[in-house]
Amino acid sequence: MSQWNVDSIEGYLNYTMNLLELLNSISSSLSHLGHARLSLTHGLNLLEKEKSLSLARKHLKAIKLAGCFSTNFGKSFHTQDHKAKIFSGKELIVHEGVKEMKSIGFWVCGVLLSCLYGDFKSYMELRKIVGGFDDSLVATLDSKISDKLVKNKPIFSEIEEINDFVSHLVAGDEVRHDAAKELQRKLCELEKLFGDISKEVDHLFDDVMSQRSKLMDGFRLKK
Repeated sequence: MSQWNVDSIEGYLNYTMNLLELLNSISSSLSHLGHARLSLTHGLNLLEKEKSLSLARKHLKAIKLAGCFSTNFGKSFHTQDHKAKIFSGKELIVHEGVKEMKSIGFWVCGVLLSCLYGDFKSYMELRKIVGGFDDSLVATLDSKISDKLVKNKPIFSEIEEINDFVSHLVAGDEVRHDAAKELQRKLCELEKLFGDISKEVDHLFDDVMSQRSKLMDGFRLKK
């Protein structure tokens, strides 16, 4: 990295800054959904201790998804990345490498954020920024799920199942013990799922920050 030219360094730093922003968006969404899960868990605890559905109803509400993706994301990235430049030799290799990293990173983040937000805007916006995924290593995967993301409301099946249980649980005046137990089990599964995703996001964030620091340190030494 310390041997890269200025254009390659700017391109990589610009891409990784946007990737860090995406990872922060994922962490924020997971935090929002985590609070919703805790509220449901509290509602179930009230059911168990107080044996009163009326007391628990305040907390036994369907999980609402985390909002929508900002359409202002990556405007500076989009502008800088599409400047007309001619690369050759090692510069071309670095440029193509960063381009592939961008396609894979943005595709994964786009699909995940679409499931966390419950719409396909995240995926479509990131697809537009990178100019499509047809020439990327994720092209085959993308061709299999892109239509489904656009035509259907993307959402984690675990969240859908939990919301179905919640709606059935609070529909009547009597508490069904088996339904409450099943909901508790699914909330535990969701906690593990989000915990695993959160750990991976934190790991990727730290890794990207470390690589950025190494590149900038090497660039300073080069100067």
